[in-house]
Amino acid sequence: MRKIIILSFLSFLLSPTFAQEKMISINALGKQTVYAAAWTNLVSNPGFQIDYKFSKCDPEIGYDQELILLKVKNTSAQKATISWHAILYYNGVCKTCDYPEEYTFSVELNANEEIEGVCGIYEKTSLQIFSKFLDDRYTGGSRLSDFHLKNSTITPVNAATINKINN
Repeated sequence: MRKIIILSFLSFLLSPTFAQEKMISINALGKQTVYAAAWTNLVSNPGFQIDYKFSKCDPEIGYDQELILLKVKNTSAQKATISWHAILYYNGVCKTCDYPEEYTFSVELNANEEIEGVCGIYEKTSLQIFSKFLDDRYTGGSRLSDFHLKNSTITPVNAATINKINN
């Protein structure tokens, strides 16, 4: 009987799996974070859309961390600047509510172009939101407990009109 159990366990470990890899993390409020390759929609308005996903990141220097990466798409037929104010809550306290100038970001995209955030300290930080440290050597610090984007706008480049959409 013992041999059957061991063989069953080994066959389970060695069998090929085709399911999408998912990693689960627990945030400061006890909610689960599921890491997956799929993007989740955050803002969808006429002319643009913003998606996000959680990502485990191992930067070139510093501690391993969890980041929220943003993907911004210009769905309009002309070049435009897309901007937003990031509202970030760490340990239940809004740390960016009183600083709209500092936490307002923008990207300029051609018609139907998209750009997405990636892990890395030298990358486009406007498309990254720090969530928490993952490194076993550093377990302290604040953890992101909630976030959303406010005052999302699209401004056509070289045009006089502004289409402003408040979230």
